[in-house]
Amino acid sequence: MSATPFLDMMPSSRSSADGAEGLAGGEDPLPDGLAQFDRYLDRLSLDTGVLVVFDRRPEAPPWKERGGFEQATTPSGREVTVLRV
Repeated sequence: MSATPFLDMMPSSRSSADGAEGLAGGEDPLPDGLAQFDRYLDRLSLDTGVLVVFDRRPEAPPWKERGGFEQATTPSGREVTVLRV
């Protein structure tokens, strides 16, 4: 099965945006999620945001091991906070 990431929701304000990324299977969702989130941030003229990645892959680490925040950079250079769950 190939990865099929999608943006579930994106509440936003004038200063930041939050996205929730889902995955139906396949590879790590973060690279595609960052690229998609980058396009949304661009449309909203925002420099940063918080991306929540819901990793539903069978091979994903156990739930208790994968939760946590990390910093990442989008393809265009925006700094975002990522929460993997």
